Amino acid sequence: MEALILGRVVGSQWYSGTATNDTEISSQLTSAGYTALERDLYINTSNGDLFCFLANSSNFSWQKIGNLKGATGEGFKISKIYTSVSAMNAGYANDGVAVGGFVIINTGNVEDADNAKLYVKGTTAYEYLTDLSGSQGIQGPASVFDSAVTVSTTSASTASVTLTGAGTEESPFKFTFAIPKGDTGAAAGFGTPTVDNSEANQVGTASVEVSASGPDTAKIFNFKFTNLKGEKGATGAAGESAEITNVTATVDANVGTPQVQVTMGGTALQRTFALDFKNLKGVKGDTGATGAQGPKGDTGANGKTPTLSINDKGELVATYE
Repeated sequence: MEALILGRVVGSQWYSGTATNDTEISSQLTSAGYTALERDLYINTSNGDLFCFLANSSNFSWQKIGNLKGATGEGFKISKIYTSVSAMNAGYANDGVAVGGFVIINTGNVEDADNAKLYVKGTTAYEYLTDLSGSQGIQGPASVFDSAVTVSTTSASTASVTLTGAGTEESPFKFTFAIPKGDTGAAAGFGTPTVDNSEANQVGTASVEVSASGPDTAKIFNFKFTNLKGEKGATGAAGESAEITNVTATVDANVGTPQVQVTMGGTALQRTFALDFKNLKGVKGDTGATGAQGPKGDTGANGKTPTLSINDKGELVATYE
């Protein structure tokens, strides 16, 4: 019997993981229950290495055939600023900008149609991309500033400011202010302010007018108020009638400063009040003087003498004849 190979009918299978060589890849696939066939592919997802299952002498093994992960690209930046399109075209050949680099046109005139146009350097010429007029500018590097220094000079000198440095970490910007010392001025003072309310009780847009008079050593401020009265508001809707549904009161027997604590309960329309009075009892007064002896009363009826006995329940019983 003769076997005729008609060709492979199963496509290459892709596998993935973090294995880095033939042994690790074979172990990973075997553990997962896979059987690799010739020309199957495996990609390392952490570094982009690509392996292919190929014949190696008398057996097959996973052989690295390349890497699919490209180099990290550069961030967007403007490589050069030209003052005109013609200057940009003239400088194409020797301006030092790499192919794929960006340049921008800054004519210094926001009304110029070419101002803020963005170009990319092609293989033979600069290619127009877009107009950045009105768009947010490209973020530049943050400037670094050192502490400013203020220098007091004589009153006859002129005020000035000097900027040094380059705005970098190594050479931060530094402002030096030279401020001439002024002559000593007269002491300021204020008089008693005045208020004008003659037009305050009017309706309209409220305002206050402030005016000053007198010298700086005794300045008097006058405040004139106008239209402080608001317009009459609309009559509000009649409210619902409320009632008191219960009032309770308690009084203690203490002596002291009288006081009452009122506790409100219930609802807005059905209120209850609890009154707790404290210290209403006054202190004991002094014993009064002995009063005059009253008149002798009428002779009363003869009293009866009871006969005392104890019943069968052990109770004392008084019997009157």
